[in-house]
Amino acid sequence: MGDNNAMGNDMNNNQALSAFNASDSGSGTSEQLLLEIKELTRKQVRWQRVSAAFMMAILTIVLVVVVILLPGILYTLRNIDEAANEVTESMIRVTESVDEADAAIAEIKTASKNLNELVNNNSDAITDSVSKLSEIDYEGLNKAIKDLQDAIGPVANFFNKFR
Repeated sequence: MGDNNAMGNDMNNNQALSAFNASDSGSGTSEQLLLEIKELTRKQVRWQRVSAAFMMAILTIVLVVVVILLPGILYTLRNIDEAANEVTESMIRVTESVDEADAAIAEIKTASKNLNELVNNNSDAITDSVSKLSEIDYEGLNKAIKDLQDAIGPVANFFNKFR
């Protein structure tokens, strides 16, 4: 912007000099030329003041915006940072939980494999045991137990009298 003002000043001064050179060297024209230069200088000062006022207004607006918005921006950035930290901590906990679940799954697979081996290794023995249990004569066993109770019952009563 300063370069534009400098160019404008040079053009106005060049116009004034060309007017001075074109006129005759009389005192009336010199005064007129000085008045024109004075008027041009006043216009230049006025435009410089207007441009300085606009620059100050823009600077004031920028400062106000910075003063008003900067705390909000900093607050928002702090909240974003806290949220990112919480997400990071949550991700760490999730990773640890997944690792623990993987370990538990591995243990379950090992236990299942061991159980399968146990069943496979002992299937013949289990089959024999089940078949032997099915061959037991439970009615005969119950009758033998009843007969034993009938035989020992009077003896137990006899000994209970001496107590």
